[in-house]
Amino acid sequence: PNGVSYAEHILGDLKERLPTEEEFGTEEHVRQHLRPGRFLRIGSEEAPLAQLNWVVSLIASLFLWIFVISCAVVPDDARLAFAFSQTWITQNFTWLYIGTNDAWAFFFMWQCFSRFGKMKLARNESEKPEFSDSA
Repeated sequence: PNGVSYAEHILGDLKERLPTEEEFGTEEHVRQHLRPGRFLRIGSEEAPLAQLNWVVSLIASLFLWIFVISCAVVPDDARLAFAFSQTWITQNFTWLYIGTNDAWAFFFMWQCFSRFGKMKLARNESEKPEFSDSA
């Protein structure tokens, strides 16, 4: 319509509905995208101690109990399956283990020498660190 492509029309609608930067992380913005009744809340409305997504918790618990019961019922088969899995993983994914360790080492070195390496983790700049740099 009016010389605007369909993609530009859709993008324009999306940009109009996007929250501003001030609204983006607010609790009201998050709550409008949550399904009511999906979360089980422990504590009061003003100060919740914990929130659980009961659907995810139920499915995870179900899988965990199926796994535990199957290992308890047939322990010899479980032992063989674990031995086979461990052998297969160490034969096929040792390179991934070594590579991720190298990636973490490079990441931490980059952190040390970047502007974040001089950042002090304290309440204020004048506070003396509890431990030395070598600790």
